[in-house]
Amino acid sequence: MSKRHLSILLALALTLLSATAMAQAGGEAAGAPGGGAAPGGGAAPGGGAPDPEALLAQAEKFYESLEYESALKMLISVHQVKGVTPMQKARSFLYMGVCFTALGNAENAVQSFMELLKLKPSFRLPPGISPSIQAMFKEALTRLKMPETPPPDADKQAAGGKPDGEMPVAVEAKAPGKAPAGQAVDIKIEIKDPQGLVEDVVIQWRRVGGPDYSLIRVKYKPGQKLVTGRIPGAVVGTKAGKLHYLVELLGKGGMSLAHAGTMNEPLAVQLTEPKQKKSKWGWYALGIGGGLVVVGGVVAAILLTRGSGPKPAPSTELTVTIK
Repeated sequence: MSKRHLSILLALALTLLSATAMAQAGGEAAGAPGGGAAPGGGAAPGGGAPDPEALLAQAEKFYESLEYESALKMLISVHQVKGVTPMQKARSFLYMGVCFTALGNAENAVQSFMELLKLKPSFRLPPGISPSIQAMFKEALTRLKMPETPPPDADKQAAGGKPDGEMPVAVEAKAPGKAPAGQAVDIKIEIKDPQGLVEDVVIQWRRVGGPDYSLIRVKYKPGQKLVTGRIPGAVVGTKAGKLHYLVELLGKGGMSLAHAGTMNEPLAVQLTEPKQKKSKWGWYALGIGGGLVVVGGVVAAILLTRGSGPKPAPSTELTVTIK
């Protein structure tokens, strides 16, 4: 099968999946990669912000030219564009899985397909796809405990909605706007889950200028409406700076149901310089040999007895200053 043929098959599958969403959104541009793309390797007309459609189109061209690493750079860039749609993310993850498969990177291929399935649980590969890609995709289904044939309304259930229009899953997260560095940051998380879809609550956080996001699982029991997550002070660090975080509600198989904040637009806490604790006692001088101990402002005399026996030994006077 030619690379062009494979691209058409994959694009057709995602186009069919997005047809309903396009109608509801009034025609979101989520068709085959390359449709409506701006020329110029990802730049929008007029030299503005990058266009996800143009990036996807460029990635497809790199893929067809067997330039998989260049294609992956374009696909990763899609997720960094402000306002990128879920369908565009899904298409990006699909092609990332295909490119990683071509490069022999099985684990990244499976992870890419898993992210695709979290966004579009009803997606399945069309007939005619190469066995190697099918194997990676099947492994992703297995890890997410998803059937090979998707259930009806799988996408709506993953998004926390039902055909009857019940309230979807929602989350709000609140943390102090400022907190001393070195102290734990508590995040109050309010959960709306009328259908009982939420199975896990996670916090992703990072210090600005530091490593990539780290994940913390919040202690949660299904049905809870309010939980508190904590980022420990020991991992926050003692230097002033800024902390970015987001909260995500996960459903069956780790599917993302709702989130407060995103990696592109995270929530933030300003970390201030920790207050230095002043000791109540301040030692200024210590001279036991000369009979002087000074601690602050009040002076007291102490008799130190040396020797033993029934008779008192000669004494040495020790002066102590106590605050």
